[in-house]
Amino acid sequence: MADKKIGAGCIFTNGKLILAGLQRKQKQLVLSGIGGKRNEGETPHETAIRETVEELFNVNIVPPELMIKLMSELTPIKIGGTYTYTTFTYSFEDLAKFLTLSNSYIQTTMYKQFPLTLHELMFGRLSDPTSEIQTLSLVPVHPNISFDPYFVEDINRLIQETTS
Repeated sequence: MADKKIGAGCIFTNGKLILAGLQRKQKQLVLSGIGGKRNEGETPHETAIRETVEELFNVNIVPPELMIKLMSELTPIKIGGTYTYTTFTYSFEDLAKFLTLSNSYIQTTMYKQFPLTLHELMFGRLSDPTSEIQTLSLVPVHPNISFDPYFVEDINRLIQETTS
C-alpha cells in the first residue's frame, strides 16, 4: 500500500512557545510551521528534516551526509500529524543541536554568521525576498489565539510608517 503522506515538518518548542515562519502564500503572508511536500522515495522523517534545512537556510540542496547526521542524532519528542502530513516535535535544545550539526555542511546567505542558537536564528536572519520563510517568530502554544484588533491597527500603522 502506498504511503498517503504528502508532507512533513518539524516543530521546535519548549512547551510554551513554538517556532513559526512567516511565508508568502499566494498574495498573503501567513504564519506557519516549518516543513513541506515529500519528494519521491522519501520517508516522512526525511521530508521533515530536509524541508526544515531548506526553509531555515534558504538552500535548495541538503547534503546527504547532513541528512544522515541529523536523522541519527536527533530524536523527536513526539510524532503526530494528520492523515496526509506528519509532524516531528523537537525541543529548543534539539534546535541548537540541529544548528550546530548543520554548521559544517550548509552555506547560507540568510545569515552573516551561521546561527548556533535560537536567538541568532531569529534575530540574525537577513532579508531575502527569494526565501520561502521571510522571518521567524515565536508563537505561544495556546488554543484559540487571535489578534487584538488594536494590535493589528498598530502593526498596520507601523507598516505605513516604515514604507512611506
